[in-house]
Amino acid sequence: FSSAPGQSSLAACQPTPLGYFAFEASTAAVACPAGTHGNTTGLTDFNCGGLCEAGHFCPLASTSPKMRPCRNGTYNLNAGGASELACIPCQPGTVAPDNGTITCQKCNASYAPNSGLSKCDACEAGAYCGEGATV
Repeated sequence: FSSAPGQSSLAACQPTPLGYFAFEASTAAVACPAGTHGNTTGLTDFNCGGLCEAGHFCPLASTSPKMRPCRNGTYNLNAGGASELACIPCQPGTVAPDNGTITCQKCNASYAPNSGLSKCDACEAGAYCGEGATV
């Protein structure tokens, strides 16, 4: 792209910065849309470098396919998450112990009473907790 008006030579153009793209003969770089990333310079297409990876989300002008990981206790199974709203809290009985998770794990011999947890709680002494227990 070239921000200088009246340029007719490709030599006057400069590559777009990370997180941006520009159509050929454009006078301005445009931020990569939320849900995509621009991890290289010189992008010329609104798809930028591709979709954000599952387990993550990419706000406007992201520069990595793993720009922002979903917090522990949440997951995102699909590529192209545009905001933290793409990260879904784990259901009771399941947890996501790490950031950037694509699925929740069932509690085994322990329990998770609420949604959005990052670890299972130990069962009380003498109690039995089946897989995916919520109490």
